[in-house]
Amino acid sequence: MSSVGIIAKYWNEEVLLPHWLKWLNLIDARAIILADDGSTDASAKICKAYTHKSALVTNLSIDQQKREYFTETIPEAQKVNDLLAQAYDFGCDWVLHLDIDEFPTLPMIQYINEELPRIPPNYGIYFPICNMYKSLDEFIIRDLITNHPYYPEPHLKIFGKESGFVRTINGMDLDQGVTGGNRYIMTSFPYIHLKYLFRFRRWMRYTSIENQTRQPMGNFATATFPKEIIPKEIREWWMEFKEPGHPW
Repeated sequence: MSSVGIIAKYWNEEVLLPHWLKWLNLIDARAIILADDGSTDASAKICKAYTHKSALVTNLSIDQQKREYFTETIPEAQKVNDLLAQAYDFGCDWVLHLDIDEFPTLPMIQYINEELPRIPPNYGIYFPICNMYKSLDEFIIRDLITNHPYYPEPHLKIFGKESGFVRTINGMDLDQGVTGGNRYIMTSFPYIHLKYLFRFRRWMRYTSIENQTRQPMGNFATATFPKEIIPKEIREWWMEFKEPGHPW
């Protein structure tokens, strides 16, 4: 049976981390690597206090850290690839790469826990992203002005150790494609992205947020998201969540 690891790097995520870490206990994992990318808040302290039901949790600091969220010192993809290599060294056959505002749905969790260990790690595995909008009941289909599609937009989120896939290093670009592999599995199990739920969360890339007031609401076509596939832990958190009234 193949084993699963999880990698995530973070920068000033003390608002989301407690809830995101709690949710990780739904996944059967061998190892979890949490990498601090220069946080100046309580993020590292929160991560160091975390324990998982089955996984060995490793906390580390990235060598060349961010000075601020939108200013990289080395390519973000290179940092992710370094974490992938460390997870493989820990004995993980599959590695799930997540950001702190990304949450797999129940079908994706079931796939990871029950199906993934039975598959040889020769593939990259794609999952469609659902950008939640204003609530957990609505997600973005496309931008009505540019006609850019937001769904379905599959992302490679799980790397097989023998797949050859790594993140594409494209200068200091924050967008992370993949390269190196040619065998993949395309699933229909979505994961949710919370970025567009918030008014003040960092949002405008390459522009300092200090002079911004709030994230402008886009002109989007949306659809209803099936609430039964969102873990109850996330719904309970959202019902109680109070967003900070400043950029975070």
